[in-house]
Amino acid sequence: MINTNALDNIAGAWQECTSCINGLTRRTVDAMLLRVKYGVMDRVIGMAGRNARLSGYDEKLVGAYGRLIDYYLRAVEILDKRKGDISTVSVRNILRELYDTFLIRVQLFAAHRSDNQVVSERIALQSACVSYFIFSFADTERMFRHSKYNDPNLAECREGYFDAFFDKLLENILELLVEKHYETYAKSVSECVNSLNNIAGRKVLNHYLTQLKYENELKNIINRYAIGLRHELGRAAGNSYEKETTQDILNLVHEAAEFYDSECVELILAIETQTTEPYRPETQEEFAGACREMLSNTRLLIKRDYDETLSNYAEMLKRLQNEVESGASAIVNMCTSQMRDPFIDATRRVLCAAKATIDMAESITINFCRINSLYREQDYSRSSIGSSAKAIMDGINETLYIKAESLNEAIETFGARAKDFSSARLAREANTIEKTQFAQVAFDIIKRMNMLNWERLFELLHDSEPMAAYAKRVGDMAERWVEGAKKEITRFVRDSVLYEVGTFEEILRYSVTRLRESDDDNVKDYVELVDKVTTQMEQLLALDGIEMIRPAPHDMFNGKEHEVIMAEKSGEFAKGEIIKCVTSGYRQGEKILTRANVIAAK
Repeated sequence: MINTNALDNIAGAWQECTSCINGLTRRTVDAMLLRVKYGVMDRVIGMAGRNARLSGYDEKLVGAYGRLIDYYLRAVEILDKRKGDISTVSVRNILRELYDTFLIRVQLFAAHRSDNQVVSERIALQSACVSYFIFSFADTERMFRHSKYNDPNLAECREGYFDAFFDKLLENILELLVEKHYETYAKSVSECVNSLNNIAGRKVLNHYLTQLKYENELKNIINRYAIGLRHELGRAAGNSYEKETTQDILNLVHEAAEFYDSECVELILAIETQTTEPYRPETQEEFAGACREMLSNTRLLIKRDYDETLSNYAEMLKRLQNEVESGASAIVNMCTSQMRDPFIDATRRVLCAAKATIDMAESITINFCRINSLYREQDYSRSSIGSSAKAIMDGINETLYIKAESLNEAIETFGARAKDFSSARLAREANTIEKTQFAQVAFDIIKRMNMLNWERLFELLHDSEPMAAYAKRVGDMAERWVEGAKKEITRFVRDSVLYEVGTFEEILRYSVTRLRESDDDNVKDYVELVDKVTTQMEQLLALDGIEMIRPAPHDMFNGKEHEVIMAEKSGEFAKGEIIKCVTSGYRQGEKILTRANVIAAK
């Protein structure tokens, strides 16, 4: 029984030591990388904002367009409230045209105004360019976070070592930043500037600009409607209420036109003609200087973490020593129990072999049944078959039915036995590993491990003489058990499967040969199926590594592979030559399962 509490205590003490020292670098690197990553992100956005000529016109454009639409909206509200009281047809028609024109512009603006889409578009463009830098920076983060060469040497963890530790990390990170990320940073800024300055690519900005420019044409259309309204007023059409409404609309049209001519036209011109100095990317030296400043800002925070780590480590290491000494027995038990169980591999091999053999036997049984099925299906046309052929086929069918039943029973019996293979275990010999010696070696290893892995600890202890002897004893026991299980599988193959296959060969040799003389199509179909089944059974045996032993005439007799069932004198054959193979034998690899029955010359 393994004392898991002792192992847990060792693991806890080790975790404190390693997290205290090895975690210091990770925390330091995380703080420095986080600072420089967000610092460079801010720098990309800031540099792009200072160099992108259109970035300052986003809110102005939306604001100007929105103010113009406000004039239209006020006109729509007046007409919504008063148009029902306009009785003069000519005035009502003009106001209706104006109302429809204003309403379309108001609705179009409302569809694009939510959440200030121009600003959202600018932020999206900036984010895309910043993401380009972040994605490339991810490899740097992973490399430093998982590197061990940056961990401080435990022997050097003393007062005064911090500056060398911090400066080494700073230079390593800075060197990689400049070497690997300067081009990425410069490209991010350049792409951001170009994206913000590209009117055609700024879909939302371009939409507002296009709509605002269109308002100049719309202004002329509205002005024609206004002239018509003034004409109607000059004719003193309608009542005072109509005149008041008409005058209010004319006032709004006039204000909108004045606002457009005084501010909107100037804004459009400024956007379309705005020029600036070509963007000049920072040099490597400027980029490196900015990154060094970002990294240096983390020094005080990391120094405080370093001092706390140094003061706690000595006490933690002493605790680890004590826990390993008190858990010596648990370490030995853990090593033996975590050793790869040879019976697991042995059981897997035996079960795989047993399953393959059962599958092969079941497939052979199915092939016997296929012949029977054809026999039954042809019953309706049996009248055309001669009595001799019918008697032979009846006999074959009855024999194959018996063989299928017999093989099914054998498969069921063997399958039940194969289930016991997975639960078979042998008693283990008691180990005599020296606990004190193992504990000392384990302690020396544990102090150097970057990750406390009990299986890895066992691997490092595996070469010791007591452990090697223990592993050999258990391994030998497993192999002896495997050999016994394989003998059972071989016995099933030889006594059940190959017995039925061998007797089927006798049917082929004597009964089916006589059927080949028939001209009846049904008999020919039957013989063709038998031949096909024969080929498939040979293929099934081959998949299980079983090959036929079928000597040809004039082959020399071999007592290992052949068994003489009759010896004859023959002038055509020399003594010891095989005259005829009666039934085939079978081999599996180098093992002879059954010998071929032959007639040999004497």
